[in-house]
Amino acid sequence: MTTTRDEKILHVKVSIQGETYEEDLNTQARIDPDLEGLNQALADHPGRFAWWSVLETLARAQVDDLESQMELLNAELFDEYQRRLTDPGGKGKPTLDTIKGHVVQDPRYQEVTKLLLNARTDLNYVSVGRWTMVHRKDSLLAIASNLRAEMDYDLSVHKKKMATLPVSPRLRDTALPLSGGHEDIPF
Repeated sequence: MTTTRDEKILHVKVSIQGETYEEDLNTQARIDPDLEGLNQALADHPGRFAWWSVLETLARAQVDDLESQMELLNAELFDEYQRRLTDPGGKGKPTLDTIKGHVVQDPRYQEVTKLLLNARTDLNYVSVGRWTMVHRKDSLLAIASNLRAEMDYDLSVHKKKMATLPVSPRLRDTALPLSGGHEDIPF
């Protein structure tokens, strides 16, 4: 079986705090509309939602950590390049833009920037996964409500059908009236 472009997009692979997580959102979002499948999906859903929520928390913590590293590295590199670029006699001071230019070109800064961008992308993917679970819950509840309404309708239709079914004369003659006429029955 070939994989379509849409199926590839829904395959989420993220690296968070040194661990790699892979999930297929197409599979995760799927709901079997039969009663057994629906009951199983309703039972499994809180665990799925919790998994995505915890993963999102870990991804957000990773982004926060890298942002802190970036701020610290930026300050350290700024000081380093300000000292390097300042004329030893103290006459020539580098401009702010010159220092910032050297900071962003530094390989250490570029490495942390790359890690931060990847972490933000992973956080976005995980957020999509969690939101998929929110929408899945809404769909599960709607399907369960529709199924319950169909079952209630089927029961009411069967009641009406039973009320109009012909009763055999023998059964009708021996049946007790629904109200009154039973005073002679000893209890």
